[in-house]
Amino acid sequence: MANRQINSRFWTDNHVRGVDPTCRYLWLYFLTNAHTSLSGIYEIPIDIIETETGLTTVQVERGFEMLHPKVLYIDNWVAIINFVKYLSKSPKIVKGIEAEIKRVPDGVIDALPSYFDEFMPQERIERKRKITTSDMVSEVEIPHPKVNINNKDKDKDKVRAQERTEPQEEKSNDVTPRERTTLFFENKSNEQKEYADQIEKVTQADRKTINDEIKKFIAYWTEPTHDGMYKRWEKQDVFDVDHRLVSWFSRIAQGRKSRGRGFAKV
Repeated sequence: MANRQINSRFWTDNHVRGVDPTCRYLWLYFLTNAHTSLSGIYEIPIDIIETETGLTTVQVERGFEMLHPKVLYIDNWVAIINFVKYLSKSPKIVKGIEAEIKRVPDGVIDALPSYFDEFMPQERIERKRKITTSDMVSEVEIPHPKVNINNKDKDKDKVRAQERTEPQEEKSNDVTPRERTTLFFENKSNEQKEYADQIEKVTQADRKTINDEIKKFIAYWTEPTHDGMYKRWEKQDVFDVDHRLVSWFSRIAQGRKSRGRGFAKV
């Protein structure tokens, strides 16, 4: 049985402090379980994670959402970013890491950040660079609905005409990710339905499943903090509802795919 040492600074890491106790427990599990490897990249199905941690599927999937981008989960493979940073760079260790990465499927390698490139042969790095960014990010891409920060009704034909004639330049009143997120959660102009429409188009999932997952997403991220001053999403350094929904539904898609159910890959 291998021994794993956890740096005492783990508990003061800003990302660790920003997640709930269940996610911290899951993070420690990924660092110390019997399936871990020198590279921090290893195969482990969700059902094994559930059995060994005692967590539910929902808790595990939410954990991946919260731990991203520190911990990635790609086609049943866990990749812990910065894992090798705390290892000795002796020739024996480096050789072991390189040998492990050779056994990782190309589909997983393509989704990994450049952090791991130093342990890959050049031909694999070149192959990875040819993969487009959209292929690397996730299985589900959700184009966000166009939202108006002023919530004013405008004639659609007039807007389209202006878009065709106006120069294509950045406008000062563009909606920021935080403003878009606020609009989504407030749902004053039915933004949640618009997102559900987009998700339905790209995932081919049934509408009830989409609506249920959006409700869970909202319930999780709008949970008040202990002091009642903020909602969970407001305490995040960065929060873009587009990216969070992509990650949320990608985790659901991967979990359902591993159990032979659910979303089609798009």
